[in-house]
Amino acid sequence: MKIKDALKIDGNSYAKRELISYLSGIKFDEIYANLECDFAHFDEFCKLLARFKNGEPLAYLTNRAEFFGLDFYVDESALIPREETEILVEKTAQIALNLMNNKEPNLNEIIVTNLRDEFCDKIRQNLEISNAILQNQTQSNKKNQPIKICEIGCGSGIIAICLKLLLPSAQITALDISEKALILAQKNASKFGAKITFLKSDLLSNVSENFDIIVSNPPYIARDYPLDLSVLKEPHIALFGGEIGDEILKKIVNLSAKRAKFLCCEMGFDQKNSLDLELKKCDLTAKFYKDLAGFDRGFIAKNANFGVKI
Repeated sequence: MKIKDALKIDGNSYAKRELISYLSGIKFDEIYANLECDFAHFDEFCKLLARFKNGEPLAYLTNRAEFFGLDFYVDESALIPREETEILVEKTAQIALNLMNNKEPNLNEIIVTNLRDEFCDKIRQNLEISNAILQNQTQSNKKNQPIKICEIGCGSGIIAICLKLLLPSAQITALDISEKALILAQKNASKFGAKITFLKSDLLSNVSENFDIIVSNPPYIARDYPLDLSVLKEPHIALFGGEIGDEILKKIVNLSAKRAKFLCCEMGFDQKNSLDLELKKCDLTAKFYKDLAGFDRGFIAKNANFGVKI
């Protein structure tokens, strides 16, 4: 069998190319240039394609998902990374860079500034922040205490790891209630050489210190919300936030009011109003952002209770 024969099998074109790339080692965008190559994994390919047709997520079949241009190892222990979560990382990194540069973050500017491509390039450049762009920020922070960031519900570790690669001097703590998820996150951190403190914790229950920034992409889907079969294959503890969906997010808002200067969170598309009220109740000044499809997807907030002393 050749690669062209595998592509003739009935099924999703993208999935077929991804599985061929996974099994053959040929890059995804070079599949069509190698149609005449022998394909020794045809039987395994057919089995994996059948599992995909039965609702198993492609990322779990290949054990890989791309985030900020990096290939992360993923399995059933944690949620599959979504592209929109890159926005959360980008906004969090912007706040951190302002603090490192002894500037008070301007949420109005950060909410409309898109540095995703720039940050993606920085991560790819030997997995280090570019000295040409951020030399002043890094140098100005050397004599100060490092920025302290805590991720609540780290899952596969993508958020904490990308932040560490963007902010090498930051002290990052990543928490999760799932032992399996923490093992997965540590595996990814080791792959990229990211030094992060991983701890098992239900929210902040096992952490006593305060932080400059708390970041979280917690479970926020309502328990009865209809989901695709493939999504339901992901760990439910990472999907469902309660009967309404925003229950865990509200807990994080209330905890952050006592524990952090800034809070950055992803949320459900229909949760802006309820979370805006909760943030105001806790004296957190927030700006909301939209995802790539134009839906409300998250917020960044400053904690008036802490103030920002820089």
